[in-house]
Amino acid sequence: MRQEKVRGIFSLATRQDDVLDGLYRLIFTEWDSIDYIVQGRPRMGKLGWRAIFDMFERFDEEHHSQDAIVPGYFWISLGFSTDETLGDWDVDTSDVRFSLKADSDHFPE
Repeated sequence: MRQEKVRGIFSLATRQDDVLDGLYRLIFTEWDSIDYIVQGRPRMGKLGWRAIFDMFERFDEEHHSQDAIVPGYFWISLGFSTDETLGDWDVDTSDVRFSLKADSDHFPE
C-alpha cells in the first residue's frame, strides 16, 4: 500500500466509511464484487497502521468534531489489524475470507 494513495483517499472523503471503502479498494481489486467479509481482517505493518490511525484521528476531528465519536475508533473497529512481521506499509490479506455478490463473475484465486 502506498502512503500517497492513502493520503489521497483521506483528502477526497467526507465520511469515515468513504475512507474505509477507499482503503479496502486499494488492497482488493475485486472489491466491487465482494458482498461481505466472512472472516478475518487485512493485516498491515505497524508503522503504516499507526499512520492511518493518525490520519483517521485528524479526519474525525475535522469532519466529525460535533459528533459524539472517539477520533480514530472507526479504524480500530473496522480497519486492518497490525502485524509486526510485515514491512511498514505492507498488507497481507491471506487470512481474509469473503463472499461474492450473486451476480459476480469474479472468482477469488
